[in-house]
Amino acid sequence: QLDKGILNDVKDKHELPRAEFSDGVLYVFVRNPRKTARATVTTTPFLAVLKGTVLITLSTKEYVNPRELFSRTSVDMTSARHLFLQLVGHVVHEYEMFIHETGKYVNNTAQRLGAHEVKNTDFVKFVAIEGDLNTFVTNLSAMQVLLTRLHENRHNTFVAKDCEYIEDMDLLVNQLLVSAESHAKKIESIRNAYTTISNNILNQRMKTLTLLTLLIALPNVFYGMYGMNVPLPFQTEPWAYFVITGFTLTLVLLGWMIVRKMRF
Repeated sequence: QLDKGILNDVKDKHELPRAEFSDGVLYVFVRNPRKTARATVTTTPFLAVLKGTVLITLSTKEYVNPRELFSRTSVDMTSARHLFLQLVGHVVHEYEMFIHETGKYVNNTAQRLGAHEVKNTDFVKFVAIEGDLNTFVTNLSAMQVLLTRLHENRHNTFVAKDCEYIEDMDLLVNQLLVSAESHAKKIESIRNAYTTISNNILNQRMKTLTLLTLLIALPNVFYGMYGMNVPLPFQTEPWAYFVITGFTLTLVLLGWMIVRKMRF
C-alpha cells in the first residue's frame, strides 16, 4: 500500500535528495556517492521508506554495502528510525571522505606547483575533480534542504534526540559545502598561478633568445661584408683580421652592457 508514484521516482537517475510524507509514511530520497572504474565519483539515488518499526530501502543499484555500514557505524537495530538516521549519516560521511580525498590531492598539487613539478595530467584531472565537486555541491545542497525538513519534524516521526542528530548532520553538510567550494576556488587559483608562471617563463626565454640573436647578428654584419668577393679596405693588411675581430668583439661587449643597463 505504498505510493506507486513516489516509488517510480527511484528509477530516475537524476533524482535529488528530498522528503515526502504520504498516508502516514515518510519517503526520503538520498544520493549515495561511489567510485567508478575510471576513478571518478558518481552518485546513485535510493529511497528509504519509514513507517513505525518498518524501514524499506529501494534502489536500482547497490547503493551501500551493509557490511561496510555495520563496520563503520554502531547501528541500533531496535529502532527503525535510528537505523534510518544512521544510514543517512553513513551517506553524509561518504561525501566527507571523498571531499577530504579531493582536498588532499588539490593541496598536494599546490605544493608541487612551487617546485615546478605540476604536469599536464594534473590539469586534465582537475577537470574531472571540478565535475565531482559540482556534483557534491548539488547533492549536498539538496541534502541540506532535506535535513532541514526532517528537523522540522512536522509529523512527529522523530524524538528530540533524533532531531539533535539531524541537526549535527546538517552542520556537517554545511561544513562539507564550504570545503567543496573552497577546493573549487583553490583549483582555479592553481590554474591561474600556473598560467602566470608559464607566461613569465616564456617571456624570460624569449628575452634570452632575442638577446642572443642580437649579439650574434652584430659580428655577422662585418664578417659578411668582408666575406664578399670584391675589393675591400685593409684586405691586404696582415693585421686586418685581428682588428676586425677585435672590433666586433668590442661591439658585442658594448651591446651586452647596454642591454644589461636597460635591464632587458
